Amino acid sequence: MTHFTIRALLFVTIFAYIASCGKEEQKTQTDTQTPKQETTSTKELGDNVSTTYNITGAINGTMTIKRNGKELKQIIDSEMMGMKSLNVIYIKGNTAYSITEVAGKKMSMKTSMNEYNNRKLTGETIADPKDFERLLEGKSVKGSENILGYNCDIYDLGNNVFLSVANKKHILRIKSPEFLAVATDIQALPENSASEFELPQGVDFKMVSPQEAPRRTKLDSALKELKK
Repeated sequence: MTHFTIRALLFVTIFAYIASCGKEEQKTQTDTQTPKQETTSTKELGDNVSTTYNITGAINGTMTIKRNGKELKQIIDSEMMGMKSLNVIYIKGNTAYSITEVAGKKMSMKTSMNEYNNRKLTGETIADPKDFERLLEGKSVKGSENILGYNCDIYDLGNNVFLSVANKKHILRIKSPEFLAVATDIQALPENSASEFELPQGVDFKMVSPQEAPRRTKLDSALKELKK
């Protein structure tokens, strides 16, 4: 594997795990109140939804997040500097599982949810509604906007991270120093979708702490596995 491929895989993996971590808080001029449009109630969607986003910024592509009870599946199909990558994250119980694929090579990892959510500050992979309520608790609202017909409050999470949230549970826009994700579609998840949240057979998920991920010595051992 070339050094470029390794760096691309490393970037996408870190992006999926620690996006928005360690940035200094900055002022923004784009998160102002937008004109209200005709609105739709999000109550009809319930808690189990599938939301698709367009991503721009450090990487470009699409992201789909599916929720089924307290289980969650995130799919990021992206491209960076002409190299395509696919990252799939499963949130099950107290563990986050990640499979990243770049140039035909895969890296599979897992980490505890406590460590995962402590490092990933954008909130879209918080599966438990009560945990998400705690994320928004005490956060200031900087305005509102309408996305896909839904009124959203814009929450300032600090570190220049803003979430546009409908009905205090559906994230329809994420703005961070690294990327901007805007929902392009949201709909109720079919009742027979439970199999989508099952972990793939035969995948060996290596236990990794997000606190260790940026360290070169820890990443080198993982990247050596990819070269085999």
